[in-house]
Parts: sequence; C-alpha cells; structure tokens
Amino acid sequence: MELEKEKVEIPGTSTEHVDAVSITGGVPERPKGTKRMMLLGLYVGLTGWMYNFDLGYSGIVLQMMPFKEAFGRRGPIRTPAGEVVQEYYLTPLEQSLVSVAILFIAMGGALAGPLGQYTGRRGVTQASCALIGIGAGGMLGTSGSYLNYMVCKCIQGVGLESPRWLLIKNRELEARKSFSIYYGKPIDDPDVSYQIQQVQQHIELGLSAHRTSSFFDIFRGANLRRTTAAIIVVLGIAVTGVRFITTYATIFVAGIGIDDPYLVNVIMGSSSCLGTLFNPWVIEYWGRRFALLAGYAGLAVMMLLIAAVGSGLGQSNPIAQRTLVAFLTLWYFIFGFFVSASLGTISPEQHSLRLRTYGQAFTIYIYEIFAFGLSFSIPYMIGSQYGNMGLNVGYFFCGLSVILFTGCFFFLPETARLSLEQIDDQYNSQMPAWKTSLKKNRKIAAETRGF
Repeated sequence: MELEKEKVEIPGTSTEHVDAVSITGGVPERPKGTKRMMLLGLYVGLTGWMYNFDLGYSGIVLQMMPFKEAFGRRGPIRTPAGEVVQEYYLTPLEQSLVSVAILFIAMGGALAGPLGQYTGRRGVTQASCALIGIGAGGMLGTSGSYLNYMVCKCIQGVGLESPRWLLIKNRELEARKSFSIYYGKPIDDPDVSYQIQQVQQHIELGLSAHRTSSFFDIFRGANLRRTTAAIIVVLGIAVTGVRFITTYATIFVAGIGIDDPYLVNVIMGSSSCLGTLFNPWVIEYWGRRFALLAGYAGLAVMMLLIAAVGSGLGQSNPIAQRTLVAFLTLWYFIFGFFVSASLGTISPEQHSLRLRTYGQAFTIYIYEIFAFGLSFSIPYMIGSQYGNMGLNVGYFFCGLSVILFTGCFFFLPETARLSLEQIDDQYNSQMPAWKTSLKKNRKIAAETRGF
C-alpha cells in the first residue's frame, strides 16, 4: 500500500522511469536517448531485417531458372504474350511450399513469450540461434555460402539480458551491469541505482496480479478489446499485401510480361526503405492511429488504381504495365511511411503490463497464421491454371485494406505520447477509440510528466 500511495503522491511521472523519489532525494530527469540505445535498437532491428530478407529472397529464388530446373518440371506453359513454349516451371503448390516455414515461425512466436519467462529474453534468442545454426549447418554440403548465413544469424544471440527479468530472478548485480551498458554509466551511478529501485518496486507491485493471471485473461473484460486492437494492428502487416509484394512480386510482374522483374523488385524495395526512414517520426508526432488510418487508406487507393487500370487497359498493355510498377512502388513507399513499424511498436503497447507476455505471444501467433494462409494462397490466386487474377488481385487487397481501416477506426485508440500506465487508464475508461486523439494525449502528458 505504501508503494501505491507513493505512486499517487508524485504526479508528472512515468512508472517506467520516474514514478517515485530517487535515492538522491529528487525526481531524475526523463532519460534521454544515447548512442548506445540507438546502436542497441539498430542491432535488434537487424533481426527483423534478416527475417524479411529471407522472405523476399525466397520469392526471387522461385523465378530463377536453376531453381526451376532443380525442383520444377519441364512442360508446355503459356507466356504473357500468349505463346505456348516448352520450359521449366513450378506449380502453384510448389511455389506455396516456401510459405510452410511461416507455420514454424508461428509456433516459435507462440512459445517465445512463455519460455522467455524461464530462460530470459537472451536465452530464447540464443536457443533459436542454435537451431538456426544446426539447420544451416546441415545444408553446408550443398553450398559453402551457408557458413556466412550461420554467422549472421547466430551473432544475434550476443546481447544484453532484460534487467527486469534478471531482477525477477534476484540477480541484481547482473541487472546493474545491463543497465550500466545501456546507459553508458558505472554500475553504482545514481541513475542506474534509481532504475534498479523502480523496476524492483514494479515487480513487487505486479507479483500479486501475476499470481492470479492466466492466458485466458486476455479474452476477458477490457483485455478482450486490447487483444482485438493488437490483432488488428498485426493483421495490417499480414494481409494488406506486403507478403504478396515481398515474396511473390518477382513472379507476379514476370507473369504479366514485364521485362527484368528483378530490377522492379529492387526499385520497390528501395521505395519501402525510404518510407521506413520516416515512420518512427510519423507514429510519434502524427500519432499511431492517424498513421495506420492514413496508411490503410493509401494502400487501398493504390491497389484499387492498379486493378482499375488493369481492367480498363488489360495487363498486357505497356501503359498498364508501367502504371503497375509506378503504383506498386508508391504502395510500398506508403506502407513503409505509415505502417511498417506497427508490428513492433503499436501492437505490444496495446496489452496490459501483467498480460503482455501472453497477449503479444498470442498476437504474433495469429499474425503468422494469417500470413501463412495468405502467402500459401497467392500462387493459386495469380496462377494462370487457377485463379488467373492478374492485376485484378488489386481489388482483393483493396478490400482487405478497407476492412482493416474500419477495424482500426472502431477499435484502435490513439496511444502516442502516453505511458503504458496511461494506456491502461485509457482502456479502463471505456472511451471509444474514435474519440481519442493525439491532442488529448499531449495534454495528459503535459499534466502528468511536465513536458
């Protein structure tokens, strides 16, 4: 009770950093970003880059003739120009098999959260790196290049352990070292000691809640709304079309007769990279909710234009093909500019503190399952022997973007500038998502944090 009273008596603070008087007798300033923090964030971000590189490269490989000769079959196929030629090809099922790996990613995502409670965040990462090393090592007999792959992947297991997890395990000295490296200060620095003090207090406050928490709590009461919002956010990554473009864009543009599909893939990837550079600024200063709503609206418009041009001019028309490349490039830029960081930033902050491990593990599991379903279906949708949708696939992804726009409008509140505890208060207040705004959040932040 004393801890709770202390938390109430000191307004203008965040329970993550400054919600109580420090050991030096005052409230420290809000920690500022350091080069070490940025480098650590970049290091962690490289993991996601490697994951997406694998997804994108798997689609390019499907279009390579040596791969078709090794794993496909030779027979009559119809070219985009309408000619029938004898050539090696892959069936839609064979193309879809590259998506099976996503199922195992879903299993790993579901298990990583609960296992991390026992082995630590670094322990889970190291275990996954060991599995990757074993798998890649088994392929060394086919190509020596996998040795480089193993090094890039396994180096991810070297890093800081979560100070919070270390303190839960009563390993204060190691937690101090972790904070010390993170902030670039000695382990006995007052700021490091203050962080240790705060985390220990929060652990004590949360123990009673954790003892009564279960996985199914994420589907009860206000937590169901939070879980729904988090799922809507991750589905924006899974089904709006990025899986289609990342993995199958090379096959798609080659199938409609565009020359040099590899160059087109590079152009689209570069546009996404450029947009992503601005995304952290957008979600912080324009707001999470605005970023996703604007992003899904833009993605829907681009896909609608692609499909409409294809319907009006035909996909073999040179003008339609150039328009396709232009709008796909704009689509990818909009995705990077507005939506790209939502999986790692907006989704986790929807969950309550005591249920975050369960909630985010379940959310990632749902994300990967939907991603697998869509990724497995795309070769059938665009294959000439089955769906043969061609540019009409834009109508499909436009519809999905509209659905996600609607879901975000009704279920996703604006959370920018709020601490995790203030997000809890926002959800508990039952305020409709469409009545929240960045302007209101700034006012709350100014009143409680003093900035």
